[in-house]
Amino acid sequence: MRIVLTESQYGKLLTEGKLEDLLNKYENDLGDDFDIDLQNQVEEFYDEDPSPTKKYFTWMSKIYIDKYLKYDEIDEDNLIEMIKYFDKNIHKFEKKDIYQYTYEELVNKYEDAISRITKKELATTGVEKLYGDDDDRYILVRPKNKEASCKYGANTKWCIASTTYNYFDKYSDDSLFFFVIDRERIPIEGKKKSESYFKVAIQYNPDKNLKWNQYKSKDWKDSFLAQSQIGNIIFWNAVDEEISKGTVTKYIPKELIVKFIKIIKEYTYKIYLNYYDRMQQSSSSFDKKRLAELKKLVKEKDEEQQQKWKEWAYSDSNDFISRMFSQHQNMLDFAEQYNLKPKSFYDFLNFMGLGQRYEKEYKKDQELEKIYQKSFDEYKKLNEEYQELTAQSKSLKQRISFRN
Repeated sequence: MRIVLTESQYGKLLTEGKLEDLLNKYENDLGDDFDIDLQNQVEEFYDEDPSPTKKYFTWMSKIYIDKYLKYDEIDEDNLIEMIKYFDKNIHKFEKKDIYQYTYEELVNKYEDAISRITKKELATTGVEKLYGDDDDRYILVRPKNKEASCKYGANTKWCIASTTYNYFDKYSDDSLFFFVIDRERIPIEGKKKSESYFKVAIQYNPDKNLKWNQYKSKDWKDSFLAQSQIGNIIFWNAVDEEISKGTVTKYIPKELIVKFIKIIKEYTYKIYLNYYDRMQQSSSSFDKKRLAELKKLVKEKDEEQQQKWKEWAYSDSNDFISRMFSQHQNMLDFAEQYNLKPKSFYDFLNFMGLGQRYEKEYKKDQELEKIYQKSFDEYKKLNEEYQELTAQSKSLKQRISFRN
């Protein structure tokens, strides 16, 4: 028989053959050094390869294993993310063939590429550029979510940019993070100290002790907004060491750091202002009367739907139907034990002379179930509205958070 493969099936066979060939090659070349962890890593590179023909996983495997055998391990998740970015944004890279890059070259070209943020990226990737154009050496960005933090904090040791155990969301309740990217400082410079400063994270913890509506006074808004200008500023180098402002100015001009801090505080003021205006608007449109009304209705409807369920579940009709199914099952067990021909459920009912009664009780049971279901659906709808309003009410009482 002739087997005909579709184009996609043929392509899958070829790519799967690539994986098997590579695994066999490393097993032959490395022997016992090619342990189960390395095999799993190669398979992960294959699975995560974004190209239809799996054209990157061989390069990733070679880079990773060569580093691994020299006790110079690299972050495999970070490597995968760089490859995905390379594949999606290949127009930003001068050399289009991944095999023309060393690992160090890819890191440098990746860092250069992500620093050239397009309007589309600003609109879709959760990052804001606060300072710097394509011709500037330094840019200042604010990642607004975990994904942007991982992308623009890549090749650092920051926990907020980790692709495995990431703490961005946790720390964003109280902190704003900003990344300074130095386009001219090479991320990998051997043992040179300056490699730790190709990126610097600025963590700003503004005061947030005052709630937006804590007191009803004309001056309260100003007091709330003033918090945005008070707080701790912490600097982190690329290897996640907390550093002083004086140390930072050895690698980034002092006047630029002063300018960045001013930009950050102005930006934070706008966050507080937008938050205040948003809360004010939400508060004015919030229906407290409806919330109180729903609380009572939900309780009443919950009691009603529970009662309707009991009327259905414990009804004579439901009990009769359950007994019929149980007796039929007993008959089936008896028939199986003595090698008798089993009767269908409806044959069993007719044999017992209960066919007409079953139909009658079944209709009653269906009606009771419909009554219960209607009551439950009404309760569910009211409760969903109540939970939504309750969440809104709680949000109006909470302190500002910087998590998007």
